[in-house]
Amino acid sequence: MKAIKHVIVETGEPYERAIQYKSLHLEVDPEFNPTKYSKTVGKVISAPKEATDLTEGDIVFFHYGAIDVDKAGDGQYFIEYTDVFCKLEEDDKLKAVGNWVLCEPVARRIPSFTHMKKNNGRNLLISETSGIVIDFNWKEFLANVFKVISHPQGIMEGQYIICQKDSDFDNFGRTIMGKQYFYVANDLILAAFWDRDFAANIDLS
Repeated sequence: MKAIKHVIVETGEPYERAIQYKSLHLEVDPEFNPTKYSKTVGKVISAPKEATDLTEGDIVFFHYGAIDVDKAGDGQYFIEYTDVFCKLEEDDKLKAVGNWVLCEPVARRIPSFTHMKKNNGRNLLISETSGIVIDFNWKEFLANVFKVISHPQGIMEGQYIICQKDSDFDNFGRTIMGKQYFYVANDLILAAFWDRDFAANIDLS
């Protein structure tokens, strides 16, 4: 089947119907919370002409609500090209797709006289004066600054971008290979910098 206006992806079932929790294998009813259990990864079967960065066989990651209820074939579904965030390259690197920028969050307004340390997947803030350790909830300190992982054009990996307020999207907490990423529309970027501290200290509130 040849795509005309939509990307055709193969996902098997459109929802996850089982989850693994430690040694437990649990069956779930995705209809109860389709947002949480809808699949967001698939293999490209066919892509329209406008999707010049997608080819047959690409593994792509897309918006949690992207799958159209109409089937393209057995286990295959139509999705909008604009709902595709990124794809997996042969070297296991992620590449942004379309108008999306793939990013990591950058914390700002970290309290004075503290430094951040990662331990067993937790972000900890350590006081340099008292040695007290506290859990660091980056969401409380996150602003409009992100580190670029992949950009469709122009901005290089590792640069920091400043975006319009509330322009980031985390795909309902979905992770890719165990890591959470954020997605920003390219036309919502205000500026790009190499200097993380300079970018992170600009106050856009």
